[in-house]
Amino acid sequence: MICKKCGREYEDDMSKCLWCDAPNESLTDSTAANSATAQPELYCDTYKDSPEKIVDIELEQALTKNIYQGQSAISWTKFMIFLNIILFLIEVRTFSIIDAGIKGVKLNVPLSNEFFLALLILLAFLLFTAVPLCMFIGKNWIWFYHAQKIQSKFTETFFSPAGAVFCCYIPIVNYFVFKDLIKSQKETLTFLGIDSKPIPSKTLVGLLTISILMLICNILNYIKNNETFYLFLCCASWIIFIVFCIKLIKASTENQRLLQSKLYDNIINHKAEEIIAQHKAE
Repeated sequence: MICKKCGREYEDDMSKCLWCDAPNESLTDSTAANSATAQPELYCDTYKDSPEKIVDIELEQALTKNIYQGQSAISWTKFMIFLNIILFLIEVRTFSIIDAGIKGVKLNVPLSNEFFLALLILLAFLLFTAVPLCMFIGKNWIWFYHAQKIQSKFTETFFSPAGAVFCCYIPIVNYFVFKDLIKSQKETLTFLGIDSKPIPSKTLVGLLTISILMLICNILNYIKNNETFYLFLCCASWIIFIVFCIKLIKASTENQRLLQSKLYDNIINHKAEEIIAQHKAE
C-alpha cells in the first residue's frame, strides 16, 4: 500500500500509515465497522509464523511509558515502607494513652492533656500520610492497568485491565493477578524467541503466604486491642508483603523492557527495509 499523503509504502492490512499516521483509505466502511465490534486478534496468533513482523509504534511507546510507570510505582512503594515504620512507632506511643483515656471516660474520669496530645499526633501523621498513600495506590493502579492492557494484545489473560486493578490489593487474589501477568509475559517473550528469567515462583508463593499471614495478624491485633506485640506483627507482615510486591513489579517491568527492545528492533528493521526498497525502486 502506497500512502497518498507521504508516498511511502506500508502493509496493506494496516489501518494507518506507519510513517505519517494517515488512515488507510482502501479499507471500506463496513470492514472498519466490523473491526470495531469484533474481538481484536492477538499478536501471538496473528504473527505466530513471523514474529519479526510485529510492528506497532504506539504499542512500543506505551511499553516505554509503562516501564517508567512501574519504576515510579516501585519508588512510592519503597517510601511506604518508611512511613509504615514511623506509623508503627507513633502507634506504640499513642494507642495505649488513647485507649486509657477512653476507658477513663467510661468511669467518669476527665480526659487529660496527654490524651489530646497523643490523639493530635496520631491524627496529624495520618493526615500527613494521606497524600503519599494516595500516590502509592494510584501509581500501582496505573501501572497494573496499562501492563495488563498491553499484555492482552499478545495473549489471552484471565484478568481484564480493570479487573487486575480491582484485585491487585485483595489478599490472596493478588497472587493470581501477578501470576497471570508474569506468566503471560513469559509466554510472549518465548514466542518472540527472547531469553528471559524464569517465572519467580518462590516470590509468588511468598506473596501468597504473607497475604494470609497479614490477614491473621490484623485479626489478632483487633482481638488484642492493638497491643504492641500484635502491632509489630501487623507492621512486619505489611513490610514483607510490600517487599514481595516490589520484587514482582521489578520482574514484570524487566519482561516489559525485553519486549519493548524487541518491538523497537522490529520497527528499525522495518524502516530499514522500506528505505532499501525505495532506493531500489528509484
